Amino acid sequence: AHAATVYRDRRTGKAINLADEAARIEAEREKKAQEAREQFEWGRGTKQKEAEAEARAELKAVANEPFARRADDPKLEKMRRDVIRDGDPMADYIRQSRAQEEEKAT
Repeated sequence: AHAATVYRDRRTGKAINLADEAARIEAEREKKAQEAREQFEWGRGTKQKEAEAEARAELKAVANEPFARRADDPKLEKMRRDVIRDGDPMADYIRQSRAQEEEKAT
C-alpha cells in the first residue's frame, strides 16, 4: 500500500487539493468569459440590439412559413418597401408620411 501522491504549490509549498484547484480554475475561466460577454454587450448600442431582436423574430416567423417565398409574397413585398435606402430621393417624403400616420394612429 503506497501513500497517495501529494501535489504542492510551487511558490508556497502548501499541499493542493486537486478537486478544489480544478473548481477554482473553472470559476476563474467562467469569470473571464462573463467579463468578455459583458464587454461585448457594453460595446453595442441599443439600435444594434433592437435590430438583432427583430432579425431573430423575423427568422422565427419565416421558419413557420412555406419553404420558398415567391415574388408575389405580400409580407416579403411589404418588408422590401419598408426599407428606406440611403440616397433615396423620396426618403424624406416617406419619413414625413410615416410620422403623420403614426400621429393619426395615436
